[in-house]
This record gives sequence, structure tokens and C-alpha cells, in this order.
Amino acid sequence: MVPLGMHGDGVPVQGRMNQSTCDFITINLPASNAFQAKRVPITCVESRFVAGAGTIEAVQQVIAWSLQSLGEGRYPGCRHDWGSLDKARQALAGRPMAARAALVQLRGDWDWNCKWFGTPQWNEAEFCESLRARKKHVSPLLGLPGVCNKTMKPDWMHVVDEGCGGHAAGHVLYELLQRCPDRGVEKKAARLWEEIQSLYKAKGIPACRRLPKLTAKDIVKPGKAPELSAKAAETRYFCTNVLLPLVESKGLQEGSLHDRAVYNVARYCAQMYGHMEDFDSKKLQKAGEKFISQYLALEAEAQHLNPDDSQTWRAKPKLHLLGHLLDEARKGMHPKDFWNYRDETEGYTFQKLFFRQGGLRAAGLQTEKVLLRWAHEEPFFSLKEQLAQSRPQLPKS
Repeated sequence: MVPLGMHGDGVPVQGRMNQSTCDFITINLPASNAFQAKRVPITCVESRFVAGAGTIEAVQQVIAWSLQSLGEGRYPGCRHDWGSLDKARQALAGRPMAARAALVQLRGDWDWNCKWFGTPQWNEAEFCESLRARKKHVSPLLGLPGVCNKTMKPDWMHVVDEGCGGHAAGHVLYELLQRCPDRGVEKKAARLWEEIQSLYKAKGIPACRRLPKLTAKDIVKPGKAPELSAKAAETRYFCTNVLLPLVESKGLQEGSLHDRAVYNVARYCAQMYGHMEDFDSKKLQKAGEKFISQYLALEAEAQHLNPDDSQTWRAKPKLHLLGHLLDEARKGMHPKDFWNYRDETEGYTFQKLFFRQGGLRAAGLQTEKVLLRWAHEEPFFSLKEQLAQSRPQLPKS
């Protein structure tokens, strides 16, 4: 039985964020040493042609039918809509397949889960009943054996790198910004940027993993809560290697009770990232729980000082999802086993394959070209060939 992972996402197409997106779904083999980085597209559809839940239901019915047959290990005897098979499939109907597989991961950001699965909160009990009560469609995939809301894995990239880690880094940098002696917020940010560059250099962090710049608006935008404006990978390496030494250089660990709390947020954040990279499940959970507790303590302090303050150290829903990531880690599952970095990279591939230079814009025409172009450019892997190559050769007699 081969475990399968499924990822869904949407990417902007034709160079304009507000024009349209291409929603795509891929399958991968998370337990394969040879093919774990491979992403095989199942389908893609331009979002402006998605007719709500009806289109999503139709797509997922076909996928669920295919996965059901794959789990049983026999070629299907009829189509997903109980229609007759084409001639080629009729010849295989009922015959055993070469392998069986089961869906064990559903990956995507929360926007995707809400759009394609109608999700409420990830931890809500009686998941399918909740969907029906709110008159949301229940995905056919949730009818497959073992597939439930727990199959939808919260992703470290979206939850931490683009969530809790970015929020914590933004708040800590904002605190440090207030302590810079320079006049003017931009000069203060420039001084911080010089110190950050020195730390990057001292720690030998490659240029591709560094923040490209740091201005005041990269720390906090007007009318918004502080949040580090950076790519996910840049935030990850910043929180792992730079944030804590930067705070220590300002002596916050020896300051007031509030200063020490800010220092602890940076310390536990760095420890959490470090234990994630080295994957010590117990230490990761411990550091993560301390990070959450200290962050919430600072939120409580800000609310006590100003009950109308909705921005200073405000806890976001992703802090709750971090708790579920820590629960998964406690069970021995490495966050890297189901994070979306490789999937996001594949999104850029589909974005390039979608590019259109004119012509008819009928529903399905351009997305069909995407799949054909992918099939032309990517050599399709074969489990049978891989097994033959890895099988030890017997010595000749």
C-alpha cells in the first residue's frame, strides 16, 4: 500500500494578480526516496470558470472514484458517474493493478481548504456534520477510507514562516525600533538593517537566504499590526539565526519585565525553529508551547494597558494552528514531511506553462495545454522501472 499526498493551490496567471488564477491539484509520493520531490498534476482549472461548489464537487468526484479504485487495487468496472467505460478501459475492468495506494495527506493553505473543502476550524469536532449544518458541500474525498479533517495537515510555511514567525519577528523588531537613538523612523530602520547585515555576515548566511532589505514599512505598515514583510524562507532563516542575537545585542534579557518577555519570544522562537530543523520532537513541542504562552502573555499585557488596542501583540488564528503542528510533532511527524515549499515551487511551473499569447479563451482549452506541456517536458516516473533498477543483481554462475 503506497501512501499518497495531495496538494492544491492557485497561482495568478497572465501577469496580473486580479485577472484570474489557475487552480491546480497534484499528487506526490511522500514516502518515496526516489520520487518524493516529484509532483504529478491531476487537474487544473482557471478559477473564473469555476462555477462554485458544483465544479469543485464534479472534480473531486472523479478524483475520489480514481483513488477508491487505486485503494482496492483493481481497475474500475464503470465510470465515476456509473456510465460505461471506453473501449481501452473496458479491457482492463476488474483486473488487478500493479500497486495499491491510500490518500494520507491533504495539503494547502487555509484559503484553499475553505474553498475546496468548506472547512471550519481545523480542530472542530464532528467535521462532516458541521459542514452539512452550515449547508457546505461535503467533499467526496472525505468519503474515502481513513480520510477526514485530520488528513488536512497545517503547513509550517503558511502557519509559522508566513504566520506566527513573521508576526513575532515584526513585533520584536518594532520594539527594537523604539530603542534606536536615531531620529526618524527610517533612520532607525536603517541602523537596524546595518546590524542585521553584520549578523548575516558573521554567521555566514548565504545571500539567497537573507532579507534583501529592511525599511520601516517592512516592519509595520500604516494602520496594521507589526509583521515582518519577507518571503517565507527569508523569515525562517532570520528567526533561526539573526533575531535572537539582535535582541541580545540590545540587552533586553537584562531589562524590565516587559523587555525580558520580548526577549523570551525571540528566544523561544529561535529554539522552536532550531528544533524543527534538527527535529527533536519533545524539545520542539516544549519550545513551541513556551513561545505561544509568552506571546499570549504580551497580548494580555497590551490589552490591560489599552483595551481598545487590537494590533499590539495580537494573537492571530495561526497561533492556534501552531498548537496542532506541535501535536503532530509530538506524535513523531516531522513538519517537513508535509510542508508546502516544494508544492509552492511547482506552482511557479504551472504559472509558466499557462502563459498564453492570444487565441480562443474557451473554458478548459488553456488548462488542457498546461497538462500537455507538463507531460511533454517532464519524464513520467515508473515504480516498476525504479524497483527493477534498485533490485540487487545476482552473480552470474
